[in-house]
Amino acid sequence: MEYVRKTKRHLETRFQEHLNIRLPTAVTEHMMASNHQFCFEDVKILERGKTDLELLIKESLTCKKLNPILNNNVTSFPLELF
Repeated sequence: MEYVRKTKRHLETRFQEHLNIRLPTAVTEHMMASNHQFCFEDVKILERGKTDLELLIKESLTCKKLNPILNNNVTSFPLELF
């Protein structure tokens, strides 16, 4: 399963939020609906950025490149040339 999302919080904190079934995220809902599990060792930092805008742009570019199934209805930052 691939899921791309920016976070400013510590990675392990964000991972634990995805495991909280009382406040489900898209990842939590996918795990419950499909009986998938994921572990912290499978989590990777794909990009780093210094500003929120830089993170939004990198998130959008990475989603465009990887087309992760859990990001199919998420737009981080509009990518337009003109």
